[in-house]
Amino acid sequence: MLQKQQRLVSDLTASNPHIKHNAINRWLPSIEQQKNNLAVFNQAKKSGVFALTEQLTGRQLSSGPAQFITYNALLNSEFKPLLLAQMHVEPQQAITWMTISNINTQSLSAALLKDDGLLLYNKPQQISALLSDYRAYLLLSLVLAGAISWLLFSWRFGVKIATLQLLSLLLVVVSMLWVCNAIQGSLSLFNMLGALLVVALAIDYLVFYQINKLQPKNILAISLSAASSMWVFGMLSASSTPAIFSFGLTVMVGILAVYILSPLSVLPSQKEG
Repeated sequence: MLQKQQRLVSDLTASNPHIKHNAINRWLPSIEQQKNNLAVFNQAKKSGVFALTEQLTGRQLSSGPAQFITYNALLNSEFKPLLLAQMHVEPQQAITWMTISNINTQSLSAALLKDDGLLLYNKPQQISALLSDYRAYLLLSLVLAGAISWLLFSWRFGVKIATLQLLSLLLVVVSMLWVCNAIQGSLSLFNMLGALLVVALAIDYLVFYQINKLQPKNILAISLSAASSMWVFGMLSASSTPAIFSFGLTVMVGILAVYILSPLSVLPSQKEG
């Protein structure tokens, strides 16, 4: 197993010298690798590579008798916790895991195909897949929220007004995501979370406008509510953490869009009601 791991590391390093890896063979080399290291040391010794070092220290460097580091030797030493954390040994098989970075998935997969018993566990890819599924569920939640809102608006205010309110809601979501995408360069999961909160607030605004119309007291109350909400979430958009920044920016822009666009759901015939 250690030899197989060493071959993998050597192949990857040869094609990509900038990779970083954390593998057990870094501090428990295979017997074959230890023999190769001993041969390199003895050759360097004969070539006089250590002559200056021996002269300055007054000591002769020697490899001594060939005593190789083994699994059992480390198992009975202070390295045991580290060993068991990366390696599992049974009578008929041994398993270990390693982390590799600074390499693309395609190159790594191609290297793994050269030897049996090597498996790729791509944790970032799995997390991305989970986030993609979660993003899809959030989009579905937005669609369901719009559909349920239209049904309730139709039952309370009529189909015409409900359709107008739904169009206002769609315009709020589209304009909000467009502005966020223009500022950030791309949309993330936290933009979708912010959009869900904005939709909930937008439904409240639309209901207030339909019940109280464009009366000065109602406009003042909604204006103060929008201002305070934009202030709070605007502070989140000043964060250097991408997730908090995306969420705060989305809600702040969304509330502004709701404040501007929600009065459009009030028909001209209702404005003096």
